[in-house]
Amino acid sequence: MKIVKNILTKNDCYKAGRTIAVKGLMIHSVGCNQPSASAFLKNWNRSGVEACVHAFIDGNSGTVYQTLPWNHRGWHGGGSSNNTHIGVEMCEPSQIKYTGGASFTCSDKAAARKVAERTYKSAVELFAYLCKQYKLNPITQICSHHEGYLKGIATNHGDPEHLWKGLGMSYTMDGFRKDVKAAMGGSTSADTSDTSTYTVKKGDTLTAIAKKYDTTVDELVKLNNIKDKNKITVGQKLKVKNSTGASNPEKIAEDGTWGPDTTRRAQEVFGTVADGIVSNQMQADRKYLGACHSSSWDFDSTYTGGSSLIYEIQAWVGANQDGTAGKETIKKLQTKLKSLGLYDGAVDGSCGTGTVKGFQKWLNKQK
Repeated sequence: MKIVKNILTKNDCYKAGRTIAVKGLMIHSVGCNQPSASAFLKNWNRSGVEACVHAFIDGNSGTVYQTLPWNHRGWHGGGSSNNTHIGVEMCEPSQIKYTGGASFTCSDKAAARKVAERTYKSAVELFAYLCKQYKLNPITQICSHHEGYLKGIATNHGDPEHLWKGLGMSYTMDGFRKDVKAAMGGSTSADTSDTSTYTVKKGDTLTAIAKKYDTTVDELVKLNNIKDKNKITVGQKLKVKNSTGASNPEKIAEDGTWGPDTTRRAQEVFGTVADGIVSNQMQADRKYLGACHSSSWDFDSTYTGGSSLIYEIQAWVGANQDGTAGKETIKKLQTKLKSLGLYDGAVDGSCGTGTVKGFQKWLNKQK
């Protein structure tokens, strides 16, 4: 899943500046034959638009475009859902043509289904990510706009179920919730109380992972429905049985240098893709990141959306969430580490060895 931050700063909803305590997630579809998220990003980023969601999912690429901070009050569901729910819109195929209400015709169902499948899969990944971030139960705290109406918390709409049904697809909201749970490392068909999740690292093989967890390759393949046992990818989540005697995650060196090992461990802890890279950081902030090694930090001269890891760290420490590790974010991190007794240096916004050591100590305490 690729998330691009494109906050609609000119939209009146954003300018209202109200935040919410996130209690649920609501999935929508746009209600018109527009697969491109860019059309909405352009048309909604202005004053006078009486709607704003937290993200659009592009139908052509599956890319998620975040348009509001996740804890910002959106204008998406109507009723009380705006006060409690994050709202996400899936773009719809260009091949459909609305004929009235939720009814439509379709000129090419095969092509339209590809678009709907693409947005569905990205929505599952995004909702799994948000459920983890806000500690939500995917079975009880996810609904569609239509279900929101039936609950009395949203306006009368039929999305997105009308789209799936009209295209003759098997998707349902119950199935969606189960898929989100599965993407979080849960199971839709069996008890997972005896399993935990392992994130694939660079250089990993199923053979090595099986050896580490005292199991077999065949057991891993069966447990994770792997089609090609010779093909796993960095960042992939694998279920492993706790009963096999799996050990706690390996500790990283508390050496005060933020390199690939520290990044990867942080990504595992915060639930982002574990590729060992802090991406899309501002070159102007590099002066504050003295103990952050260039082998693990990617710098650019312009803002390109920031890093999902930094975004998660900012949420943890209570900093403004823009995905970039600037001076104010480092100050918040230092303050947090001080409160935990892991850092005794100055709160100066400079990420030196003492700050990194404190963070590494905290990471090593996490399961």
